Amino acid sequence: MKKHTVVLFDLGNALVSIHPAAFTRHLGIDPATAYHKYQKRILDIVRKYEGGQRTTDEYLGEMSALFDGRYGQLLLREAMLKVIGTPVGGMEEIVRSIAAKYETGLVSNTNELHFNYCRDTFSTFRSFSRFYLSYKLRSLKPSDTYYGAVLADLQVPPSSVVFIDDLEENVLGARKSGMNGLRFISREQLEQDFRALALL
Repeated sequence: MKKHTVVLFDLGNALVSIHPAAFTRHLGIDPATAYHKYQKRILDIVRKYEGGQRTTDEYLGEMSALFDGRYGQLLLREAMLKVIGTPVGGMEEIVRSIAAKYETGLVSNTNELHFNYCRDTFSTFRSFSRFYLSYKLRSLKPSDTYYGAVLADLQVPPSSVVFIDDLEENVLGARKSGMNGLRFISREQLEQDFRALALL
């Protein structure tokens, strides 16, 4: 592809593994109770946080209320960060290789706590020049608003943007907006896809 190509990487389960069940596990809630009693409400609260509808303090307050004040904010923060796992093997090298030739960015449905932790923990983040974070954009993938905000900021033709995500609906949203959407399945598959596009 041409030199002005922009390559955008998703964060969760593309660059870093994500373990949602670690949140309630760290709080000492058994899996069955977590699933049947809390999962839906936790997801609703997290979605509002990642969509920029709640500040971190408001998010922690809602979580505390959900559990009837049994857990302090420090423990809730710790539990939230336990969701972030380890880097996906080989992806730091791929990102560095791509960033040496093309502009790169991060496209993530994420929140302030997770983003700050990942930025401070994983060296891969130093390769990115642009960050499209749902909580900052106040919109979530796969909404048209999210992709529109990304393209408005990039100011390049959508066809020159390569968008990598592990979720099919997010990839389809990118394609609908005119970007080249690639589904992340594994590092090996992504390398093949990049070679097919002459990016590697």
